[in-house]
Amino acid sequence: MYTLEPRRLVVPALAALSLLTPALALAEEVPVLNSGDTAWMLTATALVLFMTIPGLALFYGGMVRAKLVDLVIGLRVTEEQETEGLDLSQHGERGYIL
Repeated sequence: MYTLEPRRLVVPALAALSLLTPALALAEEVPVLNSGDTAWMLTATALVLFMTIPGLALFYGGMVRAKLVDLVIGLRVTEEQETEGLDLSQHGERGYIL
């Protein structure tokens, strides 16, 4: 029959005690709900939710505006102009002499 010796219990007991000691030392009181904190969190949440729709509108509005400028003004050049060089095709002169 196997019997536990007190010496064998010392190491596990010290290990358990070392794991529980920081929790006991850092234990604080249970936080109490504060009406001011709760009101501020609700207000901040409402502000973020209200700013979501205008933020998305401005973001997508900027993308639409850029696409419309691209379509109206024609910011793209032909492949021939790209190969020839934009300085020569747009301004009639060479920008770099190689």
